[in-house]
Amino acid sequence: MKKKDSVQHLGNNDRDERMKELLSGLGDRRARAISLAMREYLLANRDAIYGVPDEILSGELKDSQIRELINILGIIGVDEAQQALVRIASSSEFSDENRLRAVISFTSVTEPLTDDSLTFLISHLSNIVRNDPRMDISTASVLAIGSISKKLMDKYPERAAELADALISRLNTADSLQKRFLIKSLGNTASAEYSDDIVEYLNSSDSELRRAAAEALKFMDDKYSEKALSEVLPVESDENVVEAVVKSLSKRELSKETIGTIREIAPKQTNTDSRRIIIDIMGETIKDNPKNRETLTQMLANETSRVNMKRILKAVGNSVE
Repeated sequence: MKKKDSVQHLGNNDRDERMKELLSGLGDRRARAISLAMREYLLANRDAIYGVPDEILSGELKDSQIRELINILGIIGVDEAQQALVRIASSSEFSDENRLRAVISFTSVTEPLTDDSLTFLISHLSNIVRNDPRMDISTASVLAIGSISKKLMDKYPERAAELADALISRLNTADSLQKRFLIKSLGNTASAEYSDDIVEYLNSSDSELRRAAAEALKFMDDKYSEKALSEVLPVESDENVVEAVVKSLSKRELSKETIGTIREIAPKQTNTDSRRIIIDIMGETIKDNPKNRETLTQMLANETSRVNMKRILKAVGNSVE
């Protein structure tokens, strides 16, 4: 007689015992194997997922077990798991830490969001207000939408687009602080399809929005956004925005035109971190762009950071055949 699967085909009492056994093992030295077994168990016994929030509230689990259990809900991502995450994230019964964990766990979901899940996440946009003690939960909720869209892009492109559209549709009515997180969430989609919606804010009169747009574009890899980032460098006056722009550009394989622009603005930079990033970009591209050597040598004469000096010397030294 064929032995029945140890996870499936369990009676109610056996299911309860198996759940307790798996819960007790979470967070121990066999954590990975137990975690995989718990995922398998919950997918085979979906009704048990509804009880996960109550297990967290029971007071019988260690923090490491709770953290892994919430993480598992996002990984399995089925409707029941999303419902459990919404309950944890939205209820004051749970600690702020566990509520934030539940929101972050949504970024692991690879199944389409339920209506309740999307409503919960996007509703937190209105809660993004300065000095709100729970703003971390609200901002994480909005940022998660773009990350989920990215996860769904290949298998569920229409559902992924719906999530991105939900972000775009709220840009016109959001205040400046809320827009910053909507823009960053769009960046989390990593889809060049939304570069234009982000690039628009590189020319905002609000430096924080320009910075948010520059940071969001670091996840894009299209020539359009590279050109847009490059074009703002010579005219941008805010040091924090310049740093965000060069940091985004440093993640790409750059055109000679963009490298030329970076070389042009390099000696004028007063921000140590911006100079460091620029030095690294010019050092990495120096062999194909020999003019970088002259600019780096010029920067060395005025550099005050020992770390940056060492980077310049290394870059210039590596360029000598």
